[in-house]
Amino acid sequence: MFNSYLVGSVCCEHRKSEMETQEYRLPSHWACYFINGDLTGYEESELAEIEGWELLHYPGPCVDVRDDVGFTWGGDDGPLGADRSTFVFQVIEEAFADGEVIGWY
Repeated sequence: MFNSYLVGSVCCEHRKSEMETQEYRLPSHWACYFINGDLTGYEESELAEIEGWELLHYPGPCVDVRDDVGFTWGGDDGPLGADRSTFVFQVIEEAFADGEVIGWY
């Protein structure tokens, strides 16, 4: 479904759709990084681990962290034990401008 509107004298079309999400079980203390973009308090090795996971999975923006924290042996970040929560990321596949794909996220 496309929605058209005028910007000045130029007609723009944008695709409307339901928000698609992807869920991952990740260490609960990663929430500050994904929700607030807050890098303070992390050691260099932790940041390398978080950023490595992010590059591998390339999620969209984190839109929710569920209040279901619990200890597990292994999650979507690897096999080590940690307190984990369900992180919900928005799946963003394409961006449109004037009906043409301008980028993939």
